[in-house]
Amino acid sequence: MAIFSCHPDDRGGHPSPAAEAEYSVLLTAGYEGCCYSFEDIRTMLEDAGFEQIGYHKSICNRSLVVARKTT
Repeated sequence: MAIFSCHPDDRGGHPSPAAEAEYSVLLTAGYEGCCYSFEDIRTMLEDAGFEQIGYHKSICNRSLVVARKTT
């Protein structure tokens, strides 16, 4: 599975950059649901049986989360 969006990286206890945090507020206010952090998505994917979950930073505060599900 590949998920490309804005995923605040909350690992390591470091706060998100200000621009990313502001964008997250817009996502939460403009769409139904939430702006999920990498840890939120990692937990949901693990609960659904996915493994090898990775986080890859991209441009403009975007990121790619990838995961594999074995049968």
